[in-house]
Amino acid sequence: GGGCLLHRYIHRPCLQVLEAMLVGAVTAAVGFVMIYSSQDCQPLQGNRVTYPLQLFCADGEYNSMATAFFNTPEKSVVSLFHDPPGTYNPMTLGMFTLVYFFLACWTYGLTVSAGVFIPSLLIGAAWGRLFGISLSYITSGWIWADPGKYALMGAAAQLGGIVRMTLSLTVIMMEATGNVTYGFPIMLVLMTAKIVGDYFVEGLYDMHIQLQSVPFLHWEAPVTSHSLTAREVMSTPVTCLRRVEKVGTIVDILSDTSSNHNGFPVVESVPDGSQTSALRGLILRSQLIVLLKHKVRSLLAPCGCPGRALSAGVAQPGWLRITANFLPGTGGSKSEPHPRPSVKCRTSCLCWIREPLGGRGKESLVGTVPRAPLVPSSRQVFVER
Repeated sequence: GGGCLLHRYIHRPCLQVLEAMLVGAVTAAVGFVMIYSSQDCQPLQGNRVTYPLQLFCADGEYNSMATAFFNTPEKSVVSLFHDPPGTYNPMTLGMFTLVYFFLACWTYGLTVSAGVFIPSLLIGAAWGRLFGISLSYITSGWIWADPGKYALMGAAAQLGGIVRMTLSLTVIMMEATGNVTYGFPIMLVLMTAKIVGDYFVEGLYDMHIQLQSVPFLHWEAPVTSHSLTAREVMSTPVTCLRRVEKVGTIVDILSDTSSNHNGFPVVESVPDGSQTSALRGLILRSQLIVLLKHKVRSLLAPCGCPGRALSAGVAQPGWLRITANFLPGTGGSKSEPHPRPSVKCRTSCLCWIREPLGGRGKESLVGTVPRAPLVPSSRQVFVER
């Protein structure tokens, strides 16, 4: 709605408060004008209206437009469901539906604790009751059903078309009415609203996700992606890393804005003398940053089976312990040993990078490296200066 679009451009808290005050003032002014111009005055005697309002009506009468506007939305929905025939004038319902719909579109998305659930029920109940009254006028006064039943179906159709819910909304509507008799027609109405709505446009919540730029992966790929190939969406030349790579090269790649990718393929030259390279795995940007930050010189790739002996250590069942030295020139030497970080890898999970604490045999966790880039076909991935 309009509030969603405004929310993209209004970020300052003071402007958001002024926006909410403006919408509230306009809503009150429009409601007052609608009540003043309405001539739908109903007698109080014999009506079950909880909070009748006499505004601009004679004694012993109440204003239907004022009752619809100034009651809480929940009370107005209940009134449209249960009030007897003749309680509302068709002109009153038509004007109320039109004005309330545009006000709800404007209000949705404001920086206030408000939603679209109850307003949708109220709008649907209003035009549903209007449809039932109009149907009786078309058939020369023949009442097909109580107007409250049409209000119930209209509320279900309006809300189902906006939020695109079917089974859960059917249960909610049945719980609200306390009657399982209307379960089947409500289900038909909700299915029709969803099918028709999906044919034209996405649901309101999906549109709101796009307006807020929230990364959301749908169940099905877009129709335009069926004819695309990987070559058309990938950038060239491909930024690759070798199994043995210099730190300077890695830092340059991570700092280059033109190669601001989340992952980089790890390749190895084919020994047949050709210029082609074989893919050995994929390493993420976050994993490279962790390795460089904690100065891990080398990582041994998982061997794929627990209990296999490696040159850097002996694997225990379910675990693989590998020690790694600091990079040359960054602290520590052979004559003055420096506490070395250790890398523990679970065979099917993560690698924990730990540092020793004060010679007591304890270690502190300083980072994690997912095991995804270390493929079983690799034996060792080095980071050298």
